[in-house]
Amino acid sequence: MTRHPRLAAAPRPRGPLVAVAPFAALAFAALVQCGGQAPAAPTPSLAVSSLAIVPWTDEMLTGSVVDLTLQANLRDGTTAILSPTWWTDNPGVLLVKPLSTSRTSWEPGEKVEVVDHYLRGHVTALATGVATVYADSPHGRGHQLIRVVAK
Repeated sequence: MTRHPRLAAAPRPRGPLVAVAPFAALAFAALVQCGGQAPAAPTPSLAVSSLAIVPWTDEMLTGSVVDLTLQANLRDGTTAILSPTWWTDNPGVLLVKPLSTSRTSWEPGEKVEVVDHYLRGHVTALATGVATVYADSPHGRGHQLIRVVAK
């Protein structure tokens, strides 16, 4: 089979450019759809005056576990529970993992109803030392220094 000389000379596109092209076209279409501007980042809707990690835990025994919650104290005097990203500056002393939690409501004779869902910080004391637990949310960062002592 003989190919036309121009077709034979034209290389077929291959490689990453071919894989990226459809995504670039979609991104361009989305940008045009937004009037040529990228969508604005979401802004926090709560009027937060301060953040606190509860319960306050400044000392743990090795091997012990505590579940922490990030609480927002609002300007109107009420509180809200947030779902932050949990982490520690010293993972050799404290293991911090997210723990999915649901709060429920129940009245006699009615079904249990989920009120809300949030992430707690599940903290395990691994070794003696000092570590800070951090809870990052769109409303700010909560932190708590914890000293781990031997059992």
